[in-house]
Amino acid sequence: SVTTMLDVIRGTSTRLVHLSIDLVFSGTRGGGHVEEDETDPVTICGKTMAEAERIILREQGGDGTRSVPTTMTAAILRISLPMGVSFNGHAGAIDWIQNRFAKQKPATLYYDEIRTPTYVECLNELFEEVIVHDFCGLYHAGGPSRLSLYQIAQIVNRVGGYNPQLLKGCPRIEAGPIPPRAGNVTMNSDRLYLALNRDVFYYWPMRQEHLPTDSRWHFDRSDWLGSPLLLSQSLYQRP
Repeated sequence: SVTTMLDVIRGTSTRLVHLSIDLVFSGTRGGGHVEEDETDPVTICGKTMAEAERIILREQGGDGTRSVPTTMTAAILRISLPMGVSFNGHAGAIDWIQNRFAKQKPATLYYDEIRTPTYVECLNELFEEVIVHDFCGLYHAGGPSRLSLYQIAQIVNRVGGYNPQLLKGCPRIEAGPIPPRAGNVTMNSDRLYLALNRDVFYYWPMRQEHLPTDSRWHFDRSDWLGSPLLLSQSLYQRP
């Protein structure tokens, strides 16, 4: 746990770099969240991450609120959806969707759950820079793209060359009895860009032709044909 980790490093010169997540927000306030926004998670993951943030802020001499202590030496980075291959090949955002389509099974994604995805390569470069330098404070680390889960599934479906009939979409309220899910939890990462004096993230997906233009965009296969190889080369990794 975060408490145990803080106990271990207390009194040493170890600097903590902690990864949190956009789900510390409920997504009911229109997105575009900045670091000063009050956290109000509705998911178990979000609540756990928000509590970890509060513990670190208190340890750094704050009061456990969203305000960042001036004495803070740790770095807290709130990430969104890392786009890459997961360790087990099933847990990542792309993995789950692609596995459904590859097995000819339907996948239902939501119109109103919106994230700021990032290529894993971009995140790895950011982590290296934060670790190497004395970088501290609370920062949003979401990409410049703002996409719904449905749009992400559209991209996976068409770029991967899968059956468009397999993709289903609906608002969260129409999904039936499910655990609470966050809505528009998009983040504004300008503070991070200013601190590093550069744009940290590429758009996901990088290619303009891979961006949906409407709710039936993935049905159009007239100009190019997708494939699992194309998906691997352009969605799982930065082209």
